[in-house]
Amino acid sequence: MYLLFLIICSSIEWTDVVAELVLVKPGHNVTLHCGTHFQEAMWFSHRPDESPVLISVSKMPITIANIYLNKDYYPRFSPIRNSSSNTVSLLITNITAQDLQASYYCGGIADIVMVFGVNFRLAFTVQNQELPPFPLFWFLLPNTAILIILNVGFLCYRAFERHQDDRESDKVQEMVYTNMQRTRQGRQNAAR
Repeated sequence: MYLLFLIICSSIEWTDVVAELVLVKPGHNVTLHCGTHFQEAMWFSHRPDESPVLISVSKMPITIANIYLNKDYYPRFSPIRNSSSNTVSLLITNITAQDLQASYYCGGIADIVMVFGVNFRLAFTVQNQELPPFPLFWFLLPNTAILIILNVGFLCYRAFERHQDDRESDKVQEMVYTNMQRTRQGRQNAAR
């Protein structure tokens, strides 16, 4: 079990595992910066005790044809391309108290590994004070479970491919063995 955990964890690259607290005012806008370069960038929203929700997917270069927007979040949540850094940020407009209940993070695929960027939590500023941050444990628990499931699925898929290759190799070996037996029988019959 420990070896499986190491294999799974080795295929995950965390850019930052601590939620970054962003102070906002009700009704204002905020831009969350991913800070990680992806050919296909994804933004997620994650509320406690719920599965993460995909907000947007943006393929580089960003065009209307290269964007998926979740209709439950758009137009208040929209991806923005940063041409100078070639990254995709998330613009959230007209911040509400409900927006503070979730954390937001970006992700993407680098080679064949799913990579995640910074986790963001929003908090209202209250007379120069901030609300307590979201407990890190409750954010990491479901995210880790999802990552483990995705990686186990990937490992199962790779094992299935290897099994198929082994079966094909066995068939080839069986055909070679059969041909060798026929050749041997033919030689024995010719020798008689």
